[in-house]
Amino acid sequence: MSKPSTLKKISDALNSGDDKGVMIAVAISLIIIIGVVAGYYVYHVVYEKPEGYTEIYVLDAQGQAANYNFTLTVNQNATFDVYVVNHLGNTQSLQVQEKITNQPIPILPVNGSPVQTFTKTLADGETWAIQAPVTVDTPGSYSVFFELWLDNSGTLQFTTNAAKLSVDAVNQP
Repeated sequence: MSKPSTLKKISDALNSGDDKGVMIAVAISLIIIIGVVAGYYVYHVVYEKPEGYTEIYVLDAQGQAANYNFTLTVNQNATFDVYVVNHLGNTQSLQVQEKITNQPIPILPVNGSPVQTFTKTLADGETWAIQAPVTVDTPGSYSVFFELWLDNSGTLQFTTNAAKLSVDAVNQP
């Protein structure tokens, strides 16, 4: 004789017919499994605070990501609108470093000194608008990076967030 299965044992214990008892045991098992999975998700939604983050992005003069000036005139300022948003859950001092490079694919953060830095303390949920002038003194192709850094009591930490624009610098026509 073969050993009765677990579901068969439960069915026998419920004193119902073979098929009906198996159906009840399966239904009870499914309810328990669904309850455990639902409880797990409810716990994480209600009790776990989501990890904070920051944003940095560049928009054109019309407030869109569409009509950027990708051709700059050598030795003349071009202004870009850079936006930073704090979603870290607390007030945080942030720094944007503007770096210009002619390296084709640099590693972030870009190696080298920033051309300009912008620093501000933002409350949670606050947006910071920066008008960042960019000037290039030699014709060529460049990448303009706006890197976002956290300022923790004077120690800068790169957030791994950066906005990049590829531009060409030309002599005045």
